[in-house]
Amino acid sequence: MSGVVHDGMPTRRLWRGLLACASISLLAACGGADSASPSTSVVPTALVTPPPIRTTIPSTTLPETTSTLSSPSTTTGPAIDTSYGVYTVQPDGSVVPVPTAQHQVLWDLFRRVLGDAATVRYIESFTVYFDAHRNVDATVLDGQTPGKRQVSVNSAYADDLAALTRTFIHEYGHIITLAGDQVSTGGGGCGTTAVDQGCLKPDSYLNGFLDRFWWVYGSEAFDALSSPAANEAFYVAHQSDFVTRYAATDPLEDIAEVWAEFVIGDAPAGATVAEQKILYLYGFPALVDLREQIRTRVGDVIGV
Repeated sequence: MSGVVHDGMPTRRLWRGLLACASISLLAACGGADSASPSTSVVPTALVTPPPIRTTIPSTTLPETTSTLSSPSTTTGPAIDTSYGVYTVQPDGSVVPVPTAQHQVLWDLFRRVLGDAATVRYIESFTVYFDAHRNVDATVLDGQTPGKRQVSVNSAYADDLAALTRTFIHEYGHIITLAGDQVSTGGGGCGTTAVDQGCLKPDSYLNGFLDRFWWVYGSEAFDALSSPAANEAFYVAHQSDFVTRYAATDPLEDIAEVWAEFVIGDAPAGATVAEQKILYLYGFPALVDLREQIRTRVGDVIGV
């Protein structure tokens, strides 16, 4: 799975420089280095209406999740199934038509990560395809129904369920950080950072994350998203600030990657910025509770 893009959603990438802070002069408006604690966030001193961060996650509130699904006995799935299947999610969390054996394994795994309630609320369809030449193992896009998602999984990577589970956890991180309780959809200037769903609330997970870990770079953060070459240079210069290479591609992927490490790993010492990002999420009791729920549901797959 080395080199695989675990989130095939190019519309989330900010190569066009869609960050709120385009220069050091805007740093104060975006929070600066002295960000607040995880439960609060700096309210900008000046009203700024930044261009939007592009994403396809809808602004709906994350529900409490539970799961009644049984756990598989191994992290390795059945022999690769190269068939194509498109399934519609039912109110009870099942899918129709009846999936193949491997497609059912993949669906059950995705459902276990989110939990039953969140799966039914957010997921509209589930597609499985086989493409050994595509460097993407899973994709989540907007569904036909507002607030719903279409999930696609490349069964070429079904031989590593642990890696797929991490991808699914990553995707759940996008939903959590851009849920309805995190974003304000009202009119007027943002004063924070604009996303497709509206403006990040001052006390949202992502707004505090940006204040503390991205706006401290000043104009360098904006420049890093102007081209792949600039982003590579940015990552090389700040490698210890990111939990993975992919995390440096934009702030939305950064917090989703941090979320995945937060769920799967133990609490770090905080010696690097990357580790401090993980500890930042520990400051939110709701996220700590959700972490434990996910680990209970899929701990056997990810080895925790």
